[in-house]
Amino acid sequence: MKTQQPLERIFCNISMHFASEQDAKSALELLHSSLECTMSKNGCLDCRVLMDSNEPVKVDYLEQWQTEEAFRRHVGSHDFKHVFFAMDMCCESPGVKIEKVVSQSGLDYLRTVYEEGIGLVTGEWKQTGSIRIME
Repeated sequence: MKTQQPLERIFCNISMHFASEQDAKSALELLHSSLECTMSKNGCLDCRVLMDSNEPVKVDYLEQWQTEEAFRRHVGSHDFKHVFFAMDMCCESPGVKIEKVVSQSGLDYLRTVYEEGIGLVTGEWKQTGSIRIME
C-alpha cells in the first residue's frame, strides 16, 4: 500500500461583531477588496468573507493555507493590513482562531486507522472499484 505524505494546513477563522449593519458592511467591503490578491498568493488554498443574514452585524473571515510559512508571510504582508483594519472596527474583541492541522489524508488514512484497531481487526478485504472493504 502506498502511503501518502503528511499534510499541513493552517486555518484562520476571525469572527467579528460590529456596532451597526453599516459598520459590518464597511468591513465586508474592506475585506473583499483584498480577497483576489490573497487568493493569488503562493500557498493560499481558500479565502472567504461571510456575513450571516440572520445576524447582519457579524462578519466571519476565513483563510486556509498550505503551510505555516506561507501563512506567516501573508500575515506580515501589506494585504493582511485590511484584516487588521476590519478588526479595529469591531465593537468588541474579535474571536481569532488559528489551527494548524497535520495529518494523513484520504483513503490511506482510513485504512491506517482501521488497521490500528479502530474497527474489526480480522477479515478479508474485498475489492469494490478503487475501494477495498473489509467483510
